Amino acid sequence: MPHRMGINEFVCAGLAALALTGCESASWTHTLNESFAAARDNGPRTEEEYRRDYTENHSRKSLRWLLAHRVKPGMSYDDVRRILGEDGTHEERDRWLKTKGVNVRIDDDVYSFGPDNEGRNLYLFFREDRLINFDPADFE
Repeated sequence: MPHRMGINEFVCAGLAALALTGCESASWTHTLNESFAAARDNGPRTEEEYRRDYTENHSRKSLRWLLAHRVKPGMSYDDVRRILGEDGTHEERDRWLKTKGVNVRIDDDVYSFGPDNEGRNLYLFFREDRLINFDPADFE
């Protein structure tokens, strides 16, 4: 019977060790799961999600993404407002903006969008209904 006692002691010791450590997953599974959760929580992924985030929260990050990835020079005002998901406000008193702009004429139209969630307005210039002085790389 001495042999049987050894096995019983071995099994009891193993069960005691398991009870002390619990039924935890390996640490690498936690890191992997946290990585997938973080990827899901990084914010919008599609153009529509960025647009919704901008229109609902006026998220500066989403506005900048839309400007960097979807708005292009030469687009019409209607195209730009569709991409941003809201109408801009036509700036009637825009002389102060036009004196600071390069290649801006007095008859260009200026529309403001915002303010965003940081309190900033975006001013876009249009000449004959086409977006001018705009570089998407400025918003990346």
